[in-house]
Amino acid sequence: MTTEDTAIRYDVRREDESWDPSWTPSLTLGEDGETTSWEDLPESEFLAFRFRVNAVLTVAGQDFSTTYIPVLDFALAWSWVPQSLTGEPRAETAMTAEGLVYRFVRQQDQVHVSSNLHPGTAAVPLGAFTELVDDMVTRAFGLLYGAHPQLRGNRYLLDVGRRIGRG
Repeated sequence: MTTEDTAIRYDVRREDESWDPSWTPSLTLGEDGETTSWEDLPESEFLAFRFRVNAVLTVAGQDFSTTYIPVLDFALAWSWVPQSLTGEPRAETAMTAEGLVYRFVRQQDQVHVSSNLHPGTAAVPLGAFTELVDDMVTRAFGLLYGAHPQLRGNRYLLDVGRRIGRG
């Protein structure tokens, strides 16, 4: 369970039409107005174009938030980091279509977090860091499925969920 000084919250960007309950899945890079099925909505829509949020992220009381970012891209960028830090002392992750890079350094049982767009570094216990990342991923999938239950049958989401241990 995350604490008040280490937590994630996603605020839906209502100007992103993909959150609208009546939205029909369409391809951003397809023919003008080209629709697709919920099951076939591709990876690019989730990681680059649709379902944008403000990610309100606090680590050890320090603000690492970002705005107007695809929720799944943000969560997946962090999803692999706890596992990586068990074998390596350093990790770095970036968003698919954003210039935001987060850096992580493990020292004993502490994870130090920094980014190229936020001043300073925050340190958090490894256990709390792992819980934070788990919360990020859980909330991202919950937000998607809550907005559009039809996404539970999406091939990409099912596959990525299995790959990260969520399926």
